[in-house]
Amino acid sequence: MQNTLSAIVQKLQSRQFNAAAKQARAAYKKHPKQAAFAKFAGIALHELNKHAEAVKYLSRSLKMAPSDPSAQQYLVLSLLTLGQTEKAESALLGWIKANPQDAELHYLLASVYLRREDFLNAVKAASAALNLRPNMNKAL
Repeated sequence: MQNTLSAIVQKLQSRQFNAAAKQARAAYKKHPKQAAFAKFAGIALHELNKHAEAVKYLSRSLKMAPSDPSAQQYLVLSLLTLGQTEKAESALLGWIKANPQDAELHYLLASVYLRREDFLNAVKAASAALNLRPNMNKAL
């Protein structure tokens, strides 16, 4: 199983997203309790602009590993691409409640608010990220 994970990661790093998605989906079918296979399938699908399918796999991954930051980030990005800002906001608010010291989550929430043109809340969320990590340039 470790060899399969390594091969998928290598394909992702090499930007071979079709091959990574295919291998990760097959591995997830064989090992449905392994969050990493679902996460990597979701990441590859996101990169292939198959956002609805990416959401499905990333959601499965997060049910098994709810605090995985890369799965959280890609889920939010896929939801935003699909125009599902309410779902993205709801997920982020839950994750922030569980981990209020995570600057990345606050930054992602600011991105959601920006997408909705809710500038006041975007500034508040970005400010929260900067309070936690003052050198976070992207939050500026």
